[in-house]
Amino acid sequence: YKLDRADEAITVWKKSLSIDSMQVICYLNIGNAHYTAGNVNEALTHWHIASTIAPDHPSVILNIGSAYEKKADLITAYKYYEIYLKLAQKSAGSEFKKVQNKISYLKDIAFKNLKVGISFQKKNKLRESAMAYLKSIEAYPNLPKAHLNMGSICYLAGKYKNAIEYWKTALKLDPEYEKTYCNLAVAYEKINDFSSAYCMYKRFQDITNNESSEYFNIKKRMEELKKHMEDHPEKARTHLNIAEEAYKQKNLAESLWEYENFCILKPSENMTYEARIKELSEFVNPVKKAAKTAIDIADKCYENKQYDNALSAYQRYIQLCPHEKDSKEIREKILKCAKLVGKVVNAYTKAP
Repeated sequence: YKLDRADEAITVWKKSLSIDSMQVICYLNIGNAHYTAGNVNEALTHWHIASTIAPDHPSVILNIGSAYEKKADLITAYKYYEIYLKLAQKSAGSEFKKVQNKISYLKDIAFKNLKVGISFQKKNKLRESAMAYLKSIEAYPNLPKAHLNMGSICYLAGKYKNAIEYWKTALKLDPEYEKTYCNLAVAYEKINDFSSAYCMYKRFQDITNNESSEYFNIKKRMEELKKHMEDHPEKARTHLNIAEEAYKQKNLAESLWEYENFCILKPSENMTYEARIKELSEFVNPVKKAAKTAIDIADKCYENKQYDNALSAYQRYIQLCPHEKDSKEIREKILKCAKLVGKVVNAYTKAP
Protein backbone atom coordinates (compact mmCIF):
# COMPACT_ATOMS: atom_id res chain seq x y z
CA TYR A 1 0.00 0.00 0.00
CA LYS A 2 2.85 2.40 0.82
CA LEU A 3 4.26 1.66 -2.64
CA ASP A 4 0.94 2.85 -4.16
CA ARG A 5 -0.03 -0.71 -5.06
CA ALA A 6 -3.45 -0.38 -3.43
CA ASP A 7 -5.20 -3.15 -5.40
CA GLU A 8 -2.56 -5.68 -4.41
CA ALA A 9 -2.72 -4.49 -0.80
CA ILE A 10 -6.50 -4.96 -0.72
CA THR A 11 -6.13 -8.47 -2.17
CA VAL A 12 -3.67 -9.44 0.56
CA TRP A 13 -5.76 -7.90 3.34
CA LYS A 14 -8.77 -9.85 2.05
CA LYS A 15 -6.67 -13.01 2.05
CA SER A 16 -5.82 -12.28 5.67
CA LEU A 17 -9.52 -11.88 6.47
CA SER A 18 -10.30 -15.21 4.79
CA ILE A 19 -8.03 -16.78 7.42
CA ASP A 20 -9.22 -14.67 10.36
CA SER A 21 -12.34 -12.58 9.74
CA MET A 22 -12.03 -10.72 13.08
CA GLN A 23 -8.99 -8.59 12.20
CA VAL A 24 -10.23 -5.02 12.62
CA ILE A 25 -7.05 -3.53 11.17
CA CYS A 26 -7.68 -5.25 7.81
CA TYR A 27 -11.19 -3.84 7.50
CA LEU A 28 -9.85 -0.45 8.56
CA ASN A 29 -7.06 -0.53 5.98
CA ILE A 30 -9.27 -1.77 3.15
CA GLY A 31 -11.72 1.01 3.96
CA ASN A 32 -8.88 3.55 3.97
CA ALA A 33 -7.71 2.37 0.56
CA HIS A 34 -11.20 2.62 -0.95
CA TYR A 35 -11.77 6.03 0.64
CA THR A 36 -8.51 7.39 -0.78
CA ALA A 37 -9.56 6.08 -4.21
CA GLY A 38 -12.88 7.92 -3.91
CA ASN A 39 -15.03 4.82 -3.29
CA VAL A 40 -16.81 6.18 -0.23
CA ASN A 41 -19.62 3.62 -0.07
CA GLU A 42 -17.17 0.73 -0.38
CA ALA A 43 -15.05 2.26 2.37
CA LEU A 44 -18.12 2.55 4.59
CA THR A 45 -18.97 -1.10 4.02
CA HIS A 46 -15.64 -2.18 5.53
CA TRP A 47 -15.57 0.42 8.29
CA HIS A 48 -19.08 -0.53 9.42
CA ILE A 49 -18.02 -4.18 9.61
CA ALA A 50 -15.01 -3.08 11.66
CA SER A 51 -17.35 -1.17 13.99
CA THR A 52 -19.33 -4.33 14.75
CA ILE A 53 -16.13 -6.16 15.74
CA ALA A 54 -14.62 -3.25 17.69
CA PRO A 55 -17.47 -0.80 18.36
CA ASP A 56 -15.28 1.43 20.53
CA HIS A 57 -12.36 1.77 18.09
CA PRO A 58 -11.95 5.58 17.80
CA SER A 59 -10.27 5.58 14.36
CA VAL A 60 -13.01 3.45 12.84
CA ILE A 61 -15.76 5.68 14.25
CA LEU A 62 -13.97 8.87 13.18
CA ASN A 63 -13.49 7.53 9.66
CA ILE A 64 -17.18 6.66 9.39
CA GLY A 65 -18.06 10.20 10.44
CA SER A 66 -15.68 11.68 7.86
CA ALA A 67 -17.15 9.50 5.11
CA TYR A 68 -20.71 10.55 5.86
CA GLU A 69 -19.64 14.18 5.94
CA LYS A 70 -18.14 13.69 2.49
CA LYS A 71 -21.50 12.24 1.38
CA ALA A 72 -23.14 15.42 2.79
CA ASP A 73 -25.12 13.31 5.29
CA LEU A 74 -24.35 15.64 8.18
CA ILE A 75 -26.82 14.10 10.63
CA THR A 76 -25.04 10.76 10.43
CA ALA A 77 -21.59 12.37 10.27
CA TYR A 78 -22.12 14.43 13.42
CA LYS A 79 -23.64 11.45 15.20
CA TYR A 80 -20.41 9.51 14.65
CA TYR A 81 -18.28 12.50 15.61
CA GLU A 82 -20.18 12.67 18.91
CA ILE A 83 -19.49 8.96 19.47
CA TYR A 84 -15.82 9.50 18.60
CA LEU A 85 -15.58 12.27 21.20
CA LYS A 86 -16.92 9.85 23.82
CA LEU A 87 -14.48 7.12 22.87
CA ALA A 88 -11.27 9.08 22.39
CA GLN A 89 -11.19 11.16 25.57
CA LYS A 90 -8.17 9.37 27.04
CA SER A 91 -6.02 9.91 23.95
CA ALA A 92 -7.22 13.40 23.10
CA GLY A 93 -4.77 14.58 20.42
CA SER A 94 -4.92 17.28 17.79
CA GLU A 95 -7.58 15.45 15.73
CA PHE A 96 -9.76 15.07 18.82
CA LYS A 97 -9.45 18.79 19.60
CA LYS A 98 -10.28 19.69 16.01
CA VAL A 99 -13.47 17.62 16.02
CA GLN A 100 -14.38 18.76 19.54
CA ASN A 101 -14.00 22.45 18.68
CA LYS A 102 -16.01 22.06 15.48
CA ILE A 103 -18.91 20.25 17.17
CA SER A 104 -18.94 22.60 20.17
CA TYR A 105 -19.02 25.67 17.91
CA LEU A 106 -21.85 24.34 15.74
CA LYS A 107 -23.91 23.11 18.71
CA ASP A 108 -23.59 26.50 20.38
CA ILE A 109 -25.07 28.21 17.31
CA ALA A 110 -27.79 25.58 17.07
CA PHE A 111 -28.82 25.85 20.73
CA LYS A 112 -28.99 29.66 20.54
CA ASN A 113 -31.28 29.53 17.52
CA LEU A 114 -33.36 26.76 19.08
CA LYS A 115 -33.91 28.95 22.12
CA VAL A 116 -34.96 31.87 19.90
CA GLY A 117 -37.32 29.62 17.97
CA ILE A 118 -39.00 28.36 21.14
CA SER A 119 -39.43 31.94 22.34
CA PHE A 120 -41.10 33.01 19.09
CA GLN A 121 -43.28 29.89 19.05
CA LYS A 122 -44.60 30.65 22.53
CA LYS A 123 -45.67 34.07 21.18
CA ASN A 124 -47.32 32.34 18.19
CA LYS A 125 -44.90 34.05 15.80
CA LEU A 126 -44.59 30.92 13.71
CA ARG A 127 -42.75 32.40 10.71
CA GLU A 128 -40.01 33.86 12.90
CA SER A 129 -39.94 30.65 14.91
CA ALA A 130 -39.53 28.54 11.77
CA MET A 131 -36.65 30.71 10.54
CA ALA A 132 -34.84 30.24 13.85
CA TYR A 133 -35.39 26.46 13.82
CA LEU A 134 -34.06 26.25 10.26
CA LYS A 135 -30.93 28.13 11.31
CA SER A 136 -30.54 25.73 14.23
CA ILE A 137 -30.89 22.70 11.95
CA GLU A 138 -28.51 24.20 9.38
CA ALA A 139 -25.83 24.76 12.01
CA TYR A 140 -26.13 21.42 13.77
CA PRO A 141 -28.91 19.11 12.53
CA ASN A 142 -28.73 16.64 15.42
CA LEU A 143 -30.94 18.42 17.94
CA PRO A 144 -34.22 16.45 17.90
CA LYS A 145 -36.16 19.29 19.54
CA ALA A 146 -35.55 21.58 16.55
CA HIS A 147 -36.94 18.93 14.18
CA LEU A 148 -39.91 18.19 16.46
CA ASN A 149 -40.91 21.84 16.68
CA MET A 150 -40.31 22.49 12.99
CA GLY A 151 -42.51 19.49 12.19
CA SER A 152 -45.30 20.94 14.32
CA ILE A 153 -45.13 24.26 12.48
CA CYS A 154 -45.21 22.51 9.10
CA TYR A 155 -48.20 20.45 10.19
CA LEU A 156 -50.12 23.56 11.28
CA ALA A 157 -49.36 25.08 7.87
CA GLY A 158 -50.75 22.01 6.11
CA LYS A 159 -47.29 20.98 4.85
CA TYR A 160 -47.76 17.37 5.88
CA LYS A 161 -44.90 15.85 3.87
CA ASN A 162 -42.46 18.36 5.39
CA ALA A 163 -43.82 17.66 8.86
CA ILE A 164 -43.28 13.95 8.29
CA GLU A 165 -39.63 14.42 7.31
CA TYR A 166 -38.87 16.57 10.35
CA TRP A 167 -40.64 14.22 12.76
CA LYS A 168 -38.99 11.15 11.24
CA THR A 169 -35.59 12.77 11.68
CA ALA A 170 -36.39 13.63 15.30
CA LEU A 171 -37.30 10.01 16.04
CA LYS A 172 -34.18 8.65 14.36
CA LEU A 173 -32.14 10.98 16.57
CA ASP A 174 -34.11 10.04 19.70
CA PRO A 175 -36.77 7.31 19.41
CA GLU A 176 -38.17 7.97 22.89
CA TYR A 177 -40.66 10.67 21.84
CA GLU A 178 -43.77 8.49 22.12
CA LYS A 179 -46.32 11.10 21.08
CA THR A 180 -44.45 11.83 17.86
CA TYR A 181 -45.23 8.36 16.50
CA CYS A 182 -48.93 9.20 16.77
CA ASN A 183 -48.36 12.62 15.20
CA LEU A 184 -46.55 10.95 12.32
CA ALA A 185 -49.36 8.45 11.88
CA VAL A 186 -51.94 11.25 11.62
CA ALA A 187 -49.75 13.13 9.12
CA TYR A 188 -49.34 9.98 7.02
CA GLU A 189 -53.11 9.54 6.99
CA LYS A 190 -53.43 13.13 5.75
CA ILE A 191 -51.47 12.18 2.62
CA ASN A 192 -53.21 8.77 2.31
CA ASP A 193 -50.06 6.79 3.14
CA PHE A 194 -51.96 4.27 5.23
CA SER A 195 -49.21 1.64 5.41
CA SER A 196 -46.81 4.12 7.02
CA ALA A 197 -49.56 5.31 9.35
CA TYR A 198 -50.16 1.73 10.51
CA CYS A 199 -46.42 1.29 11.16
CA MET A 200 -46.27 4.45 13.27
CA TYR A 201 -49.25 3.40 15.37
CA LYS A 202 -47.62 -0.01 15.88
CA ARG A 203 -44.32 1.57 16.93
CA PHE A 204 -46.25 3.70 19.43
CA GLN A 205 -47.98 0.62 20.83
CA ASP A 206 -44.65 -1.19 21.22
CA ILE A 207 -43.07 1.47 23.43
CA THR A 208 -45.97 2.79 25.48
CA ASN A 209 -47.38 1.44 28.73
CA ASN A 210 -50.26 3.86 28.63
CA GLU A 211 -53.53 1.99 28.16
CA SER A 212 -55.59 5.18 27.95
CA SER A 213 -58.64 5.86 25.82
CA GLU A 214 -56.25 7.21 23.18
CA TYR A 215 -54.42 3.86 23.18
CA PHE A 216 -57.64 1.94 22.53
CA ASN A 217 -58.74 4.43 19.86
CA ILE A 218 -55.43 3.83 18.12
CA LYS A 219 -55.92 0.08 18.39
CA LYS A 220 -59.33 0.42 16.75
CA ARG A 221 -57.89 2.60 13.98
CA MET A 222 -55.13 0.05 13.36
CA GLU A 223 -57.75 -2.64 12.79
CA GLU A 224 -59.34 -0.44 10.12
CA LEU A 225 -55.97 0.26 8.50
CA LYS A 226 -55.11 -3.44 8.56
CA LYS A 227 -58.13 -4.16 6.38
CA HIS A 228 -56.87 -1.56 3.93
CA MET A 229 -53.43 -3.21 3.91
CA GLU A 230 -54.99 -6.61 3.18
CA ASP A 231 -56.62 -5.07 0.10
CA HIS A 232 -53.30 -3.51 -0.99
CA PRO A 233 -50.49 -6.02 -0.31
CA GLU A 234 -48.18 -4.16 -2.71
CA LYS A 235 -47.83 -1.36 -0.18
CA ALA A 236 -45.60 -3.49 2.05
CA ARG A 237 -43.31 -4.24 -0.90
CA THR A 238 -42.81 -0.47 -1.36
CA HIS A 239 -41.25 -0.26 2.10
CA LEU A 240 -38.95 -3.17 1.31
CA ASN A 241 -37.82 -1.55 -1.95
CA ILE A 242 -37.01 1.69 -0.14
CA ALA A 243 -35.09 -0.23 2.51
CA GLU A 244 -32.96 -2.10 -0.02
CA GLU A 245 -32.16 1.01 -2.07
CA ALA A 246 -31.22 2.93 1.08
CA TYR A 247 -28.97 0.03 2.11
CA LYS A 248 -27.13 0.21 -1.22
CA GLN A 249 -26.58 3.94 -0.76
CA LYS A 250 -25.37 3.40 2.83
CA ASN A 251 -28.28 5.44 4.20
CA LEU A 252 -28.42 2.95 7.03
CA ALA A 253 -30.82 4.72 9.39
CA GLU A 254 -33.44 5.00 6.63
CA SER A 255 -32.77 1.41 5.58
CA LEU A 256 -33.28 0.15 9.14
CA TRP A 257 -36.45 2.23 9.50
CA GLU A 258 -38.01 0.77 6.36
CA TYR A 259 -36.93 -2.84 6.98
CA GLU A 260 -38.63 -2.53 10.38
CA ASN A 261 -41.73 -1.06 8.72
CA PHE A 262 -41.82 -3.92 6.23
CA CYS A 263 -41.66 -6.49 9.03
CA ILE A 264 -44.41 -4.66 10.92
CA LEU A 265 -46.60 -4.97 7.84
CA LYS A 266 -45.44 -8.51 7.04
CA PRO A 267 -44.72 -10.25 10.38
CA SER A 268 -44.28 -13.53 8.51
CA GLU A 269 -41.07 -12.08 7.01
CA ASN A 270 -39.45 -11.35 10.39
CA MET A 271 -37.15 -14.37 10.23
CA THR A 272 -36.08 -13.51 6.67
CA TYR A 273 -34.89 -10.02 7.59
CA GLU A 274 -33.96 -10.55 11.24
CA ALA A 275 -30.21 -10.77 10.49
CA ARG A 276 -30.25 -7.66 8.29
CA ILE A 277 -32.12 -5.64 10.92
CA LYS A 278 -29.70 -6.80 13.62
CA GLU A 279 -26.73 -5.86 11.42
CA LEU A 280 -28.18 -2.41 10.69
CA SER A 281 -29.02 -1.83 14.36
CA GLU A 282 -25.37 -2.46 15.25
CA PHE A 283 -24.17 -0.19 12.45
CA VAL A 284 -26.56 2.61 13.41
CA ASN A 285 -26.04 2.24 17.18
CA PRO A 286 -22.35 1.38 17.74
CA VAL A 287 -22.44 2.91 21.23
CA LYS A 288 -25.01 0.33 22.35
CA LYS A 289 -22.80 -2.50 21.14
CA ALA A 290 -19.72 -0.95 22.75
CA ALA A 291 -21.66 -0.56 26.01
CA LYS A 292 -22.82 -4.17 25.87
CA THR A 293 -19.24 -5.30 25.27
CA ALA A 294 -18.09 -3.24 28.26
CA ILE A 295 -20.76 -4.61 30.59
CA ASP A 296 -20.09 -8.21 29.50
CA ILE A 297 -16.38 -7.78 30.23
CA ALA A 298 -17.12 -6.06 33.53
CA ASP A 299 -19.51 -8.76 34.75
CA LYS A 300 -17.09 -11.53 33.78
CA CYS A 301 -14.17 -9.82 35.54
CA TYR A 302 -16.32 -9.18 38.61
CA GLU A 303 -17.35 -12.84 38.70
CA ASN A 304 -13.66 -13.86 38.50
CA LYS A 305 -12.77 -11.36 41.25
CA GLN A 306 -10.70 -9.25 38.84
CA TYR A 307 -12.07 -6.12 40.43
CA ASP A 308 -9.59 -3.65 38.92
CA ASN A 309 -10.50 -4.72 35.38
CA ALA A 310 -14.18 -4.81 36.30
CA LEU A 311 -13.92 -1.26 37.63
CA SER A 312 -12.45 0.02 34.34
CA ALA A 313 -15.09 -1.77 32.27
CA TYR A 314 -17.98 -0.52 34.42
CA GLN A 315 -16.59 3.01 34.17
CA ARG A 316 -16.41 2.57 30.40
CA TYR A 317 -20.07 1.60 30.35
CA ILE A 318 -21.09 4.69 32.34
CA GLN A 319 -19.00 6.87 30.05
CA LEU A 320 -20.89 5.50 27.04
CA CYS A 321 -24.40 5.27 28.54
CA PRO A 322 -24.65 7.56 31.58
CA HIS A 323 -28.45 7.80 31.42
CA GLU A 324 -29.50 4.19 30.89
CA LYS A 325 -32.05 2.70 33.30
CA ASP A 326 -29.44 0.46 34.94
CA SER A 327 -26.88 3.25 35.43
CA LYS A 328 -27.63 3.55 39.18
CA GLU A 329 -26.92 -0.15 39.69
CA ILE A 330 -23.69 0.08 37.64
CA ARG A 331 -22.51 3.12 39.59
CA GLU A 332 -22.98 1.17 42.82
CA LYS A 333 -20.82 -1.63 41.37
CA ILE A 334 -18.15 0.94 40.50
CA LEU A 335 -18.03 2.11 44.11
CA LYS A 336 -17.91 -1.48 45.36
CA CYS A 337 -15.06 -2.44 42.98
CA ALA A 338 -13.15 0.71 43.88
CA LYS A 339 -13.45 -0.12 47.58
CA LEU A 340 -12.24 -3.67 46.98
CA VAL A 341 -9.09 -2.51 45.14
CA GLY A 342 -8.44 0.45 47.43
CA LYS A 343 -9.21 3.22 44.96
CA VAL A 344 -11.18 6.40 45.49
CA VAL A 345 -13.58 7.22 42.65
CA ASN A 346 -16.69 9.30 42.19
CA ALA A 347 -19.14 7.12 40.29
CA TYR A 348 -21.40 10.10 39.69
CA THR A 349 -18.93 12.00 37.54
CA LYS A 350 -17.75 11.15 34.05
CA ALA A 351 -15.21 8.35 33.83
CA PRO A 352 -11.72 9.51 32.83
